[in-house]
This record gives sequence, C-alpha cells and structure tokens, in this order.
Amino acid sequence: MRRTPWILLAALPAILLSVTPANAGDEVGTAEAASANTLRPLAADELTVQSTSGSSTFTVSVSGTRYNEAFGTSVSPAVNIRWECSLQARNPHYSTGNGGVIAKVAVKCWGDIGTIPIQVYSLLGRSSVNSASSLTIVKESYYTQSVVSNGSEKLWYVPALGVAGAKRGAYFRSSASAKPAPPLVPFNIASHASAIVWVP
Repeated sequence: MRRTPWILLAALPAILLSVTPANAGDEVGTAEAASANTLRPLAADELTVQSTSGSSTFTVSVSGTRYNEAFGTSVSPAVNIRWECSLQARNPHYSTGNGGVIAKVAVKCWGDIGTIPIQVYSLLGRSSVNSASSLTIVKESYYTQSVVSNGSEKLWYVPALGVAGAKRGAYFRSSASAKPAPPLVPFNIASHASAIVWVP
C-alpha cells in the first residue's frame, strides 16, 4: 500500500478546488482528465509492489463547497463534514457471466452525512510467471460512483461492466487508486493491490 503525503489544500491545483456544476460542459471534462492523470500512476505503481496490506484509507473533509453526487444531486454542506474511506482491490477471478478474468474493487466510507462521489482508477495485470515486476496491464477502468457514508460497500469492476474480461490461464493481480470527485479534495489518495493469483 502506498499513500500520497498529507497536502495543504492551498498547494493543490486550482481545478480541484473550483466548483464544477453538472452542466459545466468542458470544465467537467477537464476536471475528469486531471483526476484520471492523478490516479492512474498511483494504481500502476501499486501493481508492481511485492507485498500489500489488507486495505488503504483516505480522508476527506469539506465545508461550504457545493458538489454533485454521482447521480446528479447537488449538495451544499453548511458546516464542516468529514469522511473516512477504505479501498480494497480484490483478487482477480474468472467470471462465467463475463467470459473472462475480472476483478472487483471495494470502497467503504463512514462520515457525517449522506453520500460522497468517489472516483476509482482500476488496473488488471497479467503475467505468465508469479512476479509483480513482470505484470502487463491488460484491462483498466475509471469511473465515479456515489458511496453511502454508513460503512456499506460499493463495488467497482475492472474491466467495467459490459467490457470483455482478460484471457485466463495466467497469473493476475488487480490494483486501484481512489479519491473523491472534484471539487472535493482529499487529504491523501489511497492506492491498493490484490494478491497475485493464478487463474486457470
């Protein structure tokens, strides 16, 4: 597990601090691209780490910043609120429904109110040998979902639902990184990787 250092909000890019309404058009696309560029390298680095812990955590706090939940509802907290979230990349497996190898990523959040929009960048690595350094990325996904802040689990998939899985008969590992969707800003960004498993 790797986590980025704790960061002062003033040092973060302005685009992550600006409010992006649902109809902002190009602004939303720019913010999404910035988030993807932040998350993918962390997930890629995590994929090649030899060992990992059970999960990774990240913290978010907000006061007076309007944001949109993943399903479009606008939220405007009047007081300081705080969420603690955990991220876990689970072991890849063969899915008969998908017809290929997939992996799930689980996020749980605990907090003061409601729901929080979370962005997750997930990778699926494949190798003919049991070695993290030899893994080649064969599938990836990146999307946002809202997580209820009561500790219930929300799942992401790599590849995303509707996309064919990877060819089995190899060693696989999944990795992921996660943070809240802009304009919410985390104190740290979580990243986590599964075990390396043989999928026959």
